[in-house]
Amino acid sequence: MKDCKHPQNKTYRDIMDKNFLKCGVCHETLTRKIGDTTDKKPTKEIFISFEGVNFWGNPIFKDINTTIRYGSTSRLLPSKNVAPNGTVEEINKYFKENIGELEYFGASFDCEPNGGMPPHYKLIIQEK
Repeated sequence: MKDCKHPQNKTYRDIMDKNFLKCGVCHETLTRKIGDTTDKKPTKEIFISFEGVNFWGNPIFKDINTTIRYGSTSRLLPSKNVAPNGTVEEINKYFKENIGELEYFGASFDCEPNGGMPPHYKLIIQEK
């Protein structure tokens, strides 16, 4: 079983680990941290806007209401497949059509990606 000493430091992937879910204290602490992950919960719409490209080339989108960032680890920029001319409009268009490539990154621009996405979250890209 995963270590339950510091449940507030676990990632979404840790929460979904079946052995970790058996630890009631950990599961309770984490669901308070990121919210309930059951399918019974209604979809939460999160409005994001393109913030830029980090040091590693990940496109970063910021939640317009919080400091949370989402990004892609599978598509690095610059990329002729994503944005042939390198414009923000092309980047937004690509990720609107491929929103599933975005995942939770963290609370700061250059943070290490935490990964995963709660199943009831729906990301919506807004133009600035």
